[in-house]
Amino acid sequence: MLISVVVLTFNRAQLLKTCLESLFAQDVSKEKYELVVVDDGSTDNTFSIANKYDVRYIKQKHSGVSVARNNGVRNAKGDIICFVAEDYLFPENYLSAITSFFRKHKSVDVISFNILAKDKSFCSQINDLHYKTRLRGTLSVFNSRRNFPDAILPASGAAAFRKEVFNKVGLFDENLSCLEDVDMAIRMKFLNLKHQYNPLKILRQNSKPLIPSLKEQFYKGRNYFFLKKKWSSLFKPALKANLLGVLSVFLVTPILSLVRVLKLSFFKAILFFFFMLTLDYSFFAGYLSAYIESFKKS
Repeated sequence: MLISVVVLTFNRAQLLKTCLESLFAQDVSKEKYELVVVDDGSTDNTFSIANKYDVRYIKQKHSGVSVARNNGVRNAKGDIICFVAEDYLFPENYLSAITSFFRKHKSVDVISFNILAKDKSFCSQINDLHYKTRLRGTLSVFNSRRNFPDAILPASGAAAFRKEVFNKVGLFDENLSCLEDVDMAIRMKFLNLKHQYNPLKILRQNSKPLIPSLKEQFYKGRNYFFLKKKWSSLFKPALKANLLGVLSVFLVTPILSLVRVLKLSFFKAILFFFFMLTLDYSFFAGYLSAYIESFKKS
């Protein structure tokens, strides 16, 4: 069983270096896996870093994560394909856990893992809380395992796929600049493909500052609108991609922000609520911009 690890990267050469080092320190022989680095048009020294390691390096023009994922699938030689970000640090048994799992569970199509922030900075805590609660709210209808945040989203969490999954489901939607993992999860669910979560911990090195986080949420809001148009009432919650849907998102946003912090201590909840609300309304701004764009086209 050959495993293809597709490392997605863009302008984070030093993080790529430590990621690759952790992948080359795995407790399985190098003959059992390959590393495919897909560079989404980096302008830093990503190539020189990747060139120091025994990897296949693929550079594309800056086209986004969906295109990068698909280039990884097309170039992967393995029976199992993993997608990882360049800011991940892996325990030495990451690949052996994947090999062991798929040999024992012939009927499962995808396995994903627990991604934790390496540092516990304030921004890191904010982003982690927002990420985990957003996933639960967005996709709870597609998976009953609500106690594990990454279990909801099969395409995330350093996920490993049997290669034949892509023959059944197709590749990632290149019209989506993000949330392509949500779209893939929906398509997998409709085909009753099986996904399982593994609690093995993988560390994420990078902690986004507030401004990049707001920008990220803006684009996720835009793509969330496009997903709703694509899947209509099949995508839950079933808000229509029209003015009523936009107003509903605006009105429910403060409630969602509040729900995210209810389990925190009182003073921490007050502080976190402000930042949750900021991120959530950045998401709404992206959603609104996509609606206005579609309204103008119609």
